[in-house]
Amino acid sequence: MTYCTHGECERMTGPENFRQMLDDDLDGMEDEGLFEALAGDASLQVDGYLVAQYAVPFSGNAPAFVRQCAKVFLCESLYSRRGVAREANPWAAQADTLRARLARIAKGDDVLDAAVPGASGSVEAVLEDSRISQPGAAMMF
Repeated sequence: MTYCTHGECERMTGPENFRQMLDDDLDGMEDEGLFEALAGDASLQVDGYLVAQYAVPFSGNAPAFVRQCAKVFLCESLYSRRGVAREANPWAAQADTLRARLARIAKGDDVLDAAVPGASGSVEAVLEDSRISQPGAAMMF
């Protein structure tokens, strides 16, 4: 199961860059199956962190953070496989930030989206008596 789509990643890199980065044989066309392989690799990278806390791969609609990680990791790898140095890779810093959060999630110090089973979707409220009213007295405004 992959967590990113062709269209999403193409929008992130731009159509011409995207096509060129998926054209290993330099025939002017995207190589068949290459996107799917790279998307699978990016998704497995995300799962590698999350397997410590969640049942992966996610079935159905994966959490938004998982999908974002996969897209960024795929875009980072597209530039990397074209020989762009890490310092010049426009996706490297964002990918590192996402990996740091994934590591916190893996250790149990952070959670995914609230909609994920096991993540807290509740809200806590603290109620206290008003300091300006007296018990049993109605306030008029």
